[in-house]
Amino acid sequence: MDLLSLNNDDEYASEDAGSEQEMDENNPIVDESLMSTAEGKGCKKIDQLVFRDMIVVAIVEHDLPYAFVEFRRVREALKYANPTIEFWCRNTAVADVLKIFEGEKRRLKQV
Repeated sequence: MDLLSLNNDDEYASEDAGSEQEMDENNPIVDESLMSTAEGKGCKKIDQLVFRDMIVVAIVEHDLPYAFVEFRRVREALKYANPTIEFWCRNTAVADVLKIFEGEKRRLKQV
């Protein structure tokens, strides 16, 4: 089995062969011919608001930085899983967390 290790922010390297392969749009590690669907075709269209809420809840529960939504490797993984995903910035994540906070605060005041 070929194990991958992260050399730096821009490259993956194979531990077995010692070869380096840059991760970019022109030279993806996973060949696009291996992907079962083309962008937008055959992929389940996700509800972007539900997806954003799920990510924001994960940020709160796991004490992740707001910039988590901007991490390049996270975006690459999510884009690979579903090419229809629309990304947002950390400022939007902050606003979403504050909405959750205000909603919880209102809910607690009613109790």
